[in-house]
Amino acid sequence: MKRIFIVISIAFLSFFISFTVVAQDTESVFDSWRLSKMPEFHEPGYKSFSEWVQTHVVYPETARKNKMEGVVQVSFVVEKDGSLSSARVNSSLGMSIREGEEDESFAPDLDKEAVRVVLSSPFSWTPGRFENLVVRTQMAVDVVFSLSGGDYEPPVSSVDQKPSFQGGDSKKFAVWILANTNFPQELYKKGYSRHRVLFTVDKNGEVINAHMPSHISKDKNFDNELLSVVRSSPLWQPARSNGKPVKYEQSILVDFSDKLPSASDYYAQANTGQNAFTTSSIRASQQAGTTKQLAQNIAPKAREWTVEETLPASGTRRWSCKLYSDGTCTIRRGGKVYEGTWTYESFNEWRDLITVRYDGHRLEVFYDFNDGGDVWLRKYN
Repeated sequence: MKRIFIVISIAFLSFFISFTVVAQDTESVFDSWRLSKMPEFHEPGYKSFSEWVQTHVVYPETARKNKMEGVVQVSFVVEKDGSLSSARVNSSLGMSIREGEEDESFAPDLDKEAVRVVLSSPFSWTPGRFENLVVRTQMAVDVVFSLSGGDYEPPVSSVDQKPSFQGGDSKKFAVWILANTNFPQELYKKGYSRHRVLFTVDKNGEVINAHMPSHISKDKNFDNELLSVVRSSPLWQPARSNGKPVKYEQSILVDFSDKLPSASDYYAQANTGQNAFTTSSIRASQQAGTTKQLAQNIAPKAREWTVEETLPASGTRRWSCKLYSDGTCTIRRGGKVYEGTWTYESFNEWRDLITVRYDGHRLEVFYDFNDGGDVWLRKYN
Protein backbone atom coordinates (compact mmCIF):
# COMPACT_ATOMS: atom_id res chain seq x y z
CA MET A 1 0.00 0.00 0.00
CA LYS A 2 2.81 2.36 0.88
CA ARG A 3 4.51 1.58 -2.46
CA ILE A 4 1.32 2.41 -4.42
CA PHE A 5 0.97 5.71 -2.55
CA ILE A 6 4.55 6.66 -3.43
CA VAL A 7 3.97 5.85 -7.14
CA ILE A 8 0.79 7.94 -7.24
CA SER A 9 2.54 10.82 -5.48
CA ILE A 10 5.41 10.77 -7.96
CA ALA A 11 2.98 10.70 -10.92
CA PHE A 12 0.98 13.62 -9.49
CA LEU A 13 4.16 15.61 -8.83
CA SER A 14 5.41 14.99 -12.39
CA PHE A 15 2.06 16.16 -13.82
CA PHE A 16 2.09 19.25 -11.61
CA ILE A 17 5.66 20.15 -12.64
CA SER A 18 4.86 19.55 -16.32
CA PHE A 19 1.72 21.69 -16.13
CA THR A 20 3.60 24.46 -14.33
CA VAL A 21 6.41 24.48 -16.93
CA VAL A 22 3.93 24.58 -19.86
CA ALA A 23 1.88 27.30 -18.18
CA GLN A 24 4.97 29.40 -17.64
CA ASP A 25 6.17 28.65 -21.18
CA THR A 26 3.07 30.12 -22.82
CA GLU A 27 4.89 33.47 -22.81
CA SER A 28 7.58 31.90 -24.96
CA VAL A 29 7.26 31.82 -28.74
CA PHE A 30 6.40 28.39 -30.15
CA ASP A 31 7.39 27.17 -33.59
CA SER A 32 4.31 26.19 -35.55
CA TRP A 33 5.34 22.52 -35.86
CA ARG A 34 5.07 22.11 -32.07
CA LEU A 35 1.43 23.14 -31.93
CA SER A 36 -1.66 21.01 -31.68
CA LYS A 37 -3.60 23.75 -33.52
CA MET A 38 -2.11 26.32 -35.92
CA PRO A 39 -3.05 30.02 -35.90
CA GLU A 40 -5.73 30.85 -38.48
CA PHE A 41 -6.37 34.05 -40.45
CA HIS A 42 -10.03 34.98 -40.81
CA GLU A 43 -10.55 38.12 -42.88
CA PRO A 44 -13.72 38.20 -45.00
CA GLY A 45 -12.96 38.06 -48.73
CA TYR A 46 -9.52 36.45 -48.39
CA LYS A 47 -8.58 32.79 -48.53
CA SER A 48 -5.22 33.25 -46.81
CA PHE A 49 -2.97 35.77 -45.13
CA SER A 50 -0.67 35.60 -48.16
CA GLU A 51 -3.52 36.74 -50.41
CA TRP A 52 -4.32 39.62 -48.03
CA VAL A 53 -0.65 40.67 -48.00
CA GLN A 54 -0.35 40.72 -51.81
CA THR A 55 -3.52 42.79 -52.07
CA HIS A 56 -2.30 45.42 -49.63
CA VAL A 57 1.42 45.64 -50.45
CA VAL A 58 2.56 48.89 -52.10
CA TYR A 59 5.49 48.72 -54.52
CA PRO A 60 8.09 51.33 -53.42
CA GLU A 61 8.75 53.81 -56.21
CA THR A 62 12.51 53.81 -55.59
CA ALA A 63 12.64 50.04 -55.91
CA ARG A 64 10.56 50.17 -59.11
CA LYS A 65 12.83 52.87 -60.54
CA ASN A 66 15.91 50.78 -59.69
CA LYS A 67 14.27 47.70 -61.26
CA MET A 68 14.31 45.60 -58.10
CA GLU A 69 11.98 42.61 -57.81
CA GLY A 70 11.74 39.28 -56.03
CA VAL A 71 10.49 37.63 -52.85
CA VAL A 72 10.98 38.96 -49.33
CA GLN A 73 10.24 36.45 -46.59
CA VAL A 74 9.06 38.00 -43.33
CA SER A 75 8.79 36.12 -40.04
CA PHE A 76 6.37 37.33 -37.36
CA VAL A 77 4.72 36.30 -34.12
CA VAL A 78 0.98 35.70 -33.77
CA GLU A 79 0.23 36.89 -30.24
CA LYS A 80 -2.31 35.28 -27.90
CA ASP A 81 -4.79 38.10 -28.60
CA GLY A 82 -4.57 37.57 -32.40
CA SER A 83 -2.34 40.57 -33.11
CA LEU A 84 1.03 40.36 -34.90
CA SER A 85 4.43 41.45 -33.58
CA SER A 86 8.19 41.00 -33.99
CA ALA A 87 8.17 41.11 -37.80
CA ARG A 88 11.62 40.87 -39.40
CA VAL A 89 13.09 39.91 -42.77
CA ASN A 90 14.41 36.34 -43.00
CA SER A 91 15.48 36.55 -46.62
CA SER A 92 15.46 39.27 -49.25
CA LEU A 93 15.50 38.50 -52.97
CA GLY A 94 17.19 35.17 -52.35
CA MET A 95 19.72 36.41 -49.77
CA SER A 96 19.42 35.25 -46.15
CA ILE A 97 19.33 38.12 -43.65
CA ARG A 98 20.51 37.31 -40.15
CA GLU A 99 19.20 39.29 -37.19
CA GLY A 100 21.27 42.43 -36.69
CA GLU A 101 22.56 42.41 -40.27
CA GLU A 102 19.55 43.97 -41.97
CA ASP A 103 21.69 46.76 -43.43
CA GLU A 104 23.42 44.18 -45.67
CA SER A 105 20.28 43.74 -47.76
CA PHE A 106 20.51 45.21 -51.27
CA ALA A 107 16.74 45.86 -51.41
CA PRO A 108 16.00 47.82 -48.19
CA ASP A 109 12.93 49.55 -49.67
CA LEU A 110 11.30 46.22 -50.46
CA ASP A 111 12.23 44.87 -47.03
CA LYS A 112 10.72 47.87 -45.25
CA GLU A 113 7.48 47.62 -47.20
CA ALA A 114 7.23 43.87 -46.59
CA VAL A 115 7.53 44.37 -42.83
CA ARG A 116 5.05 47.26 -42.92
CA VAL A 117 2.33 45.33 -44.72
CA VAL A 118 2.69 42.32 -42.41
CA LEU A 119 2.39 44.43 -39.25
CA SER A 120 -0.64 46.24 -40.69
CA SER A 121 -2.61 42.98 -40.58
CA PRO A 122 -6.08 43.29 -38.98
CA PHE A 123 -6.84 41.45 -35.70
CA SER A 124 -8.31 38.58 -37.69
CA TRP A 125 -6.23 35.78 -36.28
CA THR A 126 -7.19 32.87 -34.08
CA PRO A 127 -4.04 32.21 -32.05
CA GLY A 128 -2.27 28.87 -31.97
CA ARG A 129 -2.65 26.26 -29.26
CA PHE A 130 -0.27 23.92 -27.51
CA GLU A 131 -2.47 21.17 -26.13
CA ASN A 132 -5.22 23.24 -24.44
CA LEU A 133 -3.19 26.39 -23.94
CA VAL A 134 -3.23 29.51 -26.13
CA VAL A 135 0.37 30.35 -27.06
CA ARG A 136 2.44 32.81 -29.04
CA THR A 137 3.45 31.37 -32.42
CA GLN A 138 6.29 32.04 -34.85
CA MET A 139 5.20 32.12 -38.50
CA ALA A 140 6.44 33.43 -41.86
CA VAL A 141 5.01 34.72 -45.13
CA ASP A 142 6.49 35.45 -48.56
CA VAL A 143 5.87 38.97 -49.87
CA VAL A 144 6.20 39.01 -53.66
CA PHE A 145 7.30 42.06 -55.67
CA SER A 146 6.98 41.68 -59.45
CA LEU A 147 7.86 44.48 -61.87
CA SER A 148 5.50 43.04 -64.47
CA GLY A 149 2.59 43.05 -62.02
CA GLY A 150 1.93 39.37 -62.66
CA ASP A 151 3.27 36.22 -61.08
CA TYR A 152 6.93 36.38 -60.11
CA GLU A 153 9.27 34.07 -62.00
CA PRO A 154 12.67 33.49 -60.37
CA PRO A 155 15.87 33.32 -62.45
CA VAL A 156 16.88 29.90 -63.70
CA SER A 157 20.23 28.38 -62.79
CA SER A 158 20.84 26.37 -65.97
CA VAL A 159 20.29 27.56 -69.54
CA ASP A 160 21.03 26.38 -73.07
CA GLN A 161 22.26 29.83 -74.08
CA LYS A 162 23.55 32.57 -71.78
CA PRO A 163 22.62 36.26 -72.25
CA SER A 164 24.70 38.25 -74.74
CA PHE A 165 25.50 41.97 -74.78
CA GLN A 166 25.96 43.70 -78.15
CA GLY A 167 27.18 40.46 -79.68
CA GLY A 168 29.53 39.67 -76.80
CA ASP A 169 29.43 38.28 -73.28
CA SER A 170 29.63 39.89 -69.85
CA LYS A 171 33.22 41.00 -70.53
CA LYS A 172 31.96 43.27 -73.28
CA PHE A 173 29.44 44.67 -70.83
CA ALA A 174 32.31 45.39 -68.42
CA VAL A 175 34.00 47.41 -71.19
CA TRP A 176 30.75 49.33 -71.73
CA ILE A 177 30.58 50.09 -67.99
CA LEU A 178 34.17 51.38 -68.02
CA ALA A 179 33.36 53.72 -70.90
CA ASN A 180 30.32 55.16 -69.12
CA THR A 181 31.57 55.50 -65.53
CA ASN A 182 33.73 58.18 -63.94
CA PHE A 183 36.02 56.52 -61.43
CA PRO A 184 37.21 58.79 -58.57
CA GLN A 185 40.99 59.15 -58.35
CA GLU A 186 40.91 58.91 -54.56
CA LEU A 187 39.68 55.33 -54.82
CA TYR A 188 42.78 54.47 -56.85
CA LYS A 189 44.91 55.77 -54.04
CA LYS A 190 43.11 53.45 -51.65
CA GLY A 191 43.66 50.50 -54.00
CA TYR A 192 39.93 50.14 -54.72
CA SER A 193 39.87 49.49 -58.46
CA ARG A 194 37.97 46.22 -58.71
CA HIS A 195 34.23 46.07 -58.13
CA ARG A 196 31.97 43.02 -58.25
CA VAL A 197 28.49 43.67 -59.69
CA LEU A 198 25.60 41.20 -59.66
CA PHE A 199 22.45 41.57 -61.73
CA THR A 200 19.74 39.66 -63.59
CA VAL A 201 18.94 39.84 -67.29
CA ASP A 202 15.19 39.31 -67.56
CA LYS A 203 13.21 37.71 -70.37
CA ASN A 204 12.98 41.03 -72.22
CA GLY A 205 16.74 41.64 -72.06
CA GLU A 206 16.49 44.31 -69.34
CA VAL A 207 19.01 44.51 -66.51
CA ILE A 208 17.22 44.22 -63.16
CA ASN A 209 18.21 43.61 -59.52
CA ALA A 210 21.65 45.19 -59.99
CA HIS A 211 23.55 45.25 -56.71
CA MET A 212 26.95 44.90 -55.11
CA PRO A 213 27.78 42.64 -52.17
CA SER A 214 27.65 44.98 -49.19
CA HIS A 215 30.51 43.30 -47.33
CA ILE A 216 32.97 44.30 -50.08
CA SER A 217 31.62 47.78 -50.67
CA LYS A 218 34.44 50.32 -51.05
CA ASP A 219 32.58 53.60 -51.27
CA LYS A 220 28.79 53.98 -51.05
CA ASN A 221 28.62 57.08 -53.24
CA PHE A 222 30.57 55.46 -56.03
CA ASP A 223 28.66 52.19 -55.59
CA ASN A 224 25.42 54.07 -56.24
CA GLU A 225 26.88 55.75 -59.33
CA LEU A 226 28.17 52.45 -60.67
CA LEU A 227 24.82 50.72 -60.11
CA SER A 228 23.05 53.59 -61.85
CA VAL A 229 25.22 52.98 -64.92
CA VAL A 230 24.56 49.23 -64.81
CA ARG A 231 20.80 49.81 -64.58
CA SER A 232 20.93 52.08 -67.64
CA SER A 233 22.34 49.25 -69.75
CA PRO A 234 21.06 48.86 -73.32
CA LEU A 235 18.96 45.76 -73.88
CA TRP A 236 20.65 42.36 -73.89
CA GLN A 237 19.76 39.25 -75.80
CA PRO A 238 18.16 37.22 -72.98
CA ALA A 239 19.19 33.73 -71.97
CA ARG A 240 17.27 30.87 -73.51
CA SER A 241 16.19 27.52 -72.15
CA ASN A 242 14.32 25.00 -74.32
CA GLY A 243 14.06 27.71 -76.96
CA LYS A 244 12.31 30.21 -74.66
CA PRO A 245 13.71 33.41 -73.11
CA VAL A 246 14.32 33.15 -69.36
CA LYS A 247 15.74 35.22 -66.52
CA TYR A 248 19.38 34.61 -65.74
CA GLU A 249 21.65 35.96 -63.00
CA GLN A 250 25.02 37.43 -63.94
CA SER A 251 28.14 38.34 -61.97
CA ILE A 252 30.96 40.41 -63.39
CA LEU A 253 34.16 41.95 -62.07
CA VAL A 254 34.73 45.49 -63.32
CA ASP A 255 38.41 46.45 -63.08
CA PHE A 256 38.83 50.22 -63.23
CA SER A 257 42.60 49.91 -63.38
CA ASP A 258 41.93 49.31 -67.07
CA LYS A 259 40.75 52.90 -67.24
CA LEU A 260 42.81 55.48 -65.43
CA PRO A 261 40.96 58.56 -64.18
CA SER A 262 40.39 60.61 -67.32
CA ALA A 263 41.53 64.20 -67.63
CA SER A 264 41.76 63.92 -71.44
CA ASP A 265 41.19 61.34 -74.15
CA TYR A 266 44.85 60.33 -74.22
CA TYR A 267 45.52 56.83 -72.90
CA ALA A 268 48.27 54.42 -73.85
CA GLN A 269 50.17 51.46 -72.52
CA ALA A 270 53.93 51.72 -72.43
CA ASN A 271 56.24 49.41 -74.33
CA THR A 272 58.55 48.09 -71.64
CA GLY A 273 60.68 45.85 -73.84
CA GLN A 274 63.85 47.20 -72.25
CA ASN A 275 62.52 46.41 -68.79
CA ALA A 276 62.64 50.11 -68.07
CA PHE A 277 61.10 49.96 -64.59
CA THR A 278 61.68 46.70 -62.75
CA THR A 279 59.83 45.64 -59.63
CA SER A 280 63.05 45.47 -57.66
CA SER A 281 64.16 48.97 -58.66
CA ILE A 282 60.78 50.53 -57.89
CA ARG A 283 60.54 48.85 -54.52
CA ALA A 284 64.09 49.87 -53.71
CA SER A 285 63.07 53.40 -54.63
CA GLN A 286 60.11 53.23 -52.26
CA GLN A 287 62.47 52.37 -49.42
CA ALA A 288 64.88 55.13 -50.43
CA GLY A 289 62.56 57.86 -49.21
CA THR A 290 63.87 61.04 -50.87
CA THR A 291 63.67 62.09 -54.52
CA LYS A 292 67.45 62.23 -54.72
CA GLN A 293 67.83 58.70 -53.38
CA LEU A 294 64.99 57.61 -55.66
CA ALA A 295 66.79 59.05 -58.69
CA GLN A 296 70.02 57.33 -57.73
CA ASN A 297 68.18 54.02 -57.54
CA ILE A 298 66.02 54.24 -60.62
CA ALA A 299 67.86 56.37 -63.16
CA PRO A 300 70.74 53.99 -63.97
CA LYS A 301 68.19 51.27 -64.77
CA ALA A 302 65.59 53.39 -66.48
CA ARG A 303 67.18 53.84 -69.92
CA GLU A 304 64.49 54.98 -72.35
CA TRP A 305 60.88 53.87 -72.24
CA THR A 306 58.56 54.31 -75.20
CA VAL A 307 54.82 54.84 -75.52
CA GLU A 308 52.42 54.36 -78.40
CA GLU A 309 49.89 57.16 -77.84
CA THR A 310 46.47 56.68 -79.46
CA LEU A 311 45.06 59.96 -80.73
CA PRO A 312 41.33 60.42 -81.41
CA ALA A 313 41.80 61.94 -84.89
CA SER A 314 45.29 61.29 -86.22
CA GLY A 315 46.16 57.69 -85.31
CA THR A 316 49.20 56.99 -83.15
CA ARG A 317 52.25 58.96 -82.04
CA ARG A 318 55.42 57.57 -80.55
CA TRP A 319 56.94 58.97 -77.38
CA SER A 320 60.17 58.36 -75.56
CA CYS A 321 61.44 59.56 -72.22
CA LYS A 322 64.62 59.22 -70.20
CA LEU A 323 64.96 60.02 -66.50
CA TYR A 324 68.17 61.39 -64.92
CA SER A 325 69.32 61.21 -61.32
CA ASP A 326 69.20 64.99 -60.86
CA GLY A 327 65.40 64.99 -61.36
CA THR A 328 65.52 66.12 -64.99
CA CYS A 329 64.38 64.19 -68.04
CA THR A 330 64.42 64.26 -71.83
CA ILE A 331 61.21 63.72 -73.84
CA ARG A 332 61.14 62.98 -77.55
CA ARG A 333 57.77 63.49 -79.15
CA GLY A 334 56.78 63.93 -82.78
CA GLY A 335 60.34 64.61 -83.94
CA LYS A 336 60.90 67.24 -81.24
CA VAL A 337 63.04 67.05 -78.11
CA TYR A 338 61.93 68.59 -74.80
CA GLU A 339 63.68 68.98 -71.46
CA GLY A 340 61.62 68.51 -68.33
CA THR A 341 61.57 67.43 -64.71
CA TRP A 342 60.18 64.41 -62.89
CA THR A 343 59.05 63.47 -59.38
CA TYR A 344 58.04 60.21 -57.75
CA GLU A 345 55.42 59.15 -55.22
CA SER A 346 53.90 55.90 -54.00
CA PHE A 347 50.37 56.11 -55.42
CA ASN A 348 48.99 53.19 -53.41
CA GLU A 349 50.15 49.81 -52.13
CA TRP A 350 50.26 48.27 -55.60
CA ARG A 351 51.01 51.19 -57.94
CA ASP A 352 53.75 53.83 -58.15
CA LEU A 353 53.45 57.19 -59.88
CA ILE A 354 56.12 59.19 -61.71
CA THR A 355 55.03 62.68 -62.79
CA VAL A 356 56.86 64.22 -65.75
CA ARG A 357 56.49 67.95 -66.52
CA TYR A 358 57.69 69.60 -69.73
CA ASP A 359 56.72 72.52 -71.99
CA GLY A 360 53.55 73.24 -69.97
CA HIS A 361 52.41 69.59 -70.11
CA ARG A 362 52.15 66.94 -67.44
CA LEU A 363 52.49 63.19 -67.86
CA GLU A 364 51.57 60.73 -65.14
CA VAL A 365 53.25 57.35 -65.51
CA PHE A 366 51.91 54.50 -63.37
CA TYR A 367 53.93 51.38 -62.65
CA ASP A 368 51.53 48.54 -61.78
CA PHE A 369 52.92 45.70 -59.63
CA ASN A 370 49.77 43.61 -59.97
CA ASP A 371 49.64 43.55 -63.76
CA GLY A 372 52.97 42.09 -64.78
CA GLY A 373 54.90 45.32 -64.34
CA ASP A 374 52.87 47.26 -66.92
CA VAL A 375 53.40 50.99 -67.20
CA TRP A 376 50.40 53.19 -67.90
CA LEU A 377 50.45 56.78 -69.16
CA ARG A 378 47.99 59.58 -68.56
CA LYS A 379 48.52 62.90 -70.35
CA TYR A 380 47.26 66.33 -69.28
CA ASN A 381 47.40 69.17 -71.78
